Order: sequence, then structure tokens, then C-alpha cells
Amino acid sequence: MKITLALILVFIASAVFAQEYKMITKEIKDSSEAGKYWYSAKYPQVDGMPNKQIQSAINESIFKTVDKCLGDFRKDMSEWEVPYELTEVNSFMDINYESFVLNEDLFSFSFEVYTYYAGAAHPNSYTISHNWNMKNGKFLTFSGLFKKNSGYLEKISKFCIENLKLQAKMSDYEMIDDMLQSGAGPNDSNFMNFNFFQKGMLITFDRYQVAPYAAGTQYVLIPYIAFYEMLTEDCFLNKFNY
Repeated sequence: MKITLALILVFIASAVFAQEYKMITKEIKDSSEAGKYWYSAKYPQVDGMPNKQIQSAINESIFKTVDKCLGDFRKDMSEWEVPYELTEVNSFMDINYESFVLNEDLFSFSFEVYTYYAGAAHPNSYTISHNWNMKNGKFLTFSGLFKKNSGYLEKISKFCIENLKLQAKMSDYEMIDDMLQSGAGPNDSNFMNFNFFQKGMLITFDRYQVAPYAAGTQYVLIPYIAFYEMLTEDCFLNKFNY
């Protein structure tokens, strides 16, 4: 059966949300005066951190991510020509988020950005993953988790490709091999949308990355035991239970 985000979120029950850390949801809503478009964005802000400077820096960076998305959308709308027969159809951008882990070591969540440009064939969506080291306020990169020359890219790529093929087979549809090899091949940029659970790492592949639009967003959950030997010695993931 194809893994969906709804099924993946079952694992949130095992995520750790430390009591001393709070997560506040903030929201931005607006629309154009002419009614040409609207946008809405929900985003998290953390509270309760002992180091307020780190807390402020993390929150500011999260807000800037949302602000850039909305700014780019407004710019697009200023240049977007809508066919006359579709002038009653609104364009929109709708941003939501899912939080996976919040504790003294890690804040892991992802934005899901939905857009529709009036006159386009269909809506679209994309993911922006955030993973923060709560000790030093650093934004975590995929490559930064692993030892150099450990072969992590080849191993993660192979796992994802095999898993995606299995999901496709179980759901009775075929993957396009060129898309799959390109979108899940051993390249750091292919795995930029990653998040953490207590037992594994979730890789999100947006529409068109590894499969056609109709196949939807694809997800692969990789158990830590599959790659823990490749993690850097000081990686916080070493505290998780493999």
C-alpha cells in the first residue's frame, strides 16, 4: 500500500515533545484589494527555551521562510495574466505545517505549501522541511548529519528507490525510471526535505520529483538502523533508540 502522510503521522505518537518547550502557531491572512488572489499561512514559533537569543534566531528564520514564500507569490500575482473567462477564479497560496519532534535537542517540522494560479491546469504543492539543533540554533543540513566519504548518499538513494518501487507495485502503478533515478539518485539536493521521528527519518519527494503529478507526493521512512553507522559522532540522532 502506498505510504501517505496520514499513515506516516501515526508515528508522531512516538515523537518527543518536551514539556519545557512550547510551540505556538501564528497565522497570516490577506487578499488583494481587487480580489484577484488570497493567501493564508500558519507557522510555528518556539517558546520556553533557556537561551532566548537562540530561540529568537530560530523563530525569525522560520518567519522569514514564510515571508519569502508569500512575497514571491505576491510578485507572481503582480505579473500573472488571467484569461478573461477566468477573472472570477481566485489564485491562492495556503501554507500549513506538521511538527514531528520538539525537545531540548531537536525541532523538526515541515511546511506544506499549496498554490493555485488562476488559469493553470491544476493546483500544485511543495514541501519545505526545517530541522533545528536546539542547543546551538543551527539549521541542520542533510549532508551535515553524516561522516564524509561514508557512502551515505548511495545507501540512502538505494533504499529510497527500492522502497518507492515497492510502494508503486503494491499500489498497482508504474514508476517512470528516468524520473525515479533522477529525483532519488545519490545527490544531496534530492533529500533536502527530510524530517525525524523517534525510529526513523522521513524523506519527502514532491510532485514531479520522482513520479508524475497524478502519483502525488511520495514518502519514504528510513529506519535509523539502516544508516546509523554513517552518522557523525556528535550527531544528536545517536540519542535515539535504533
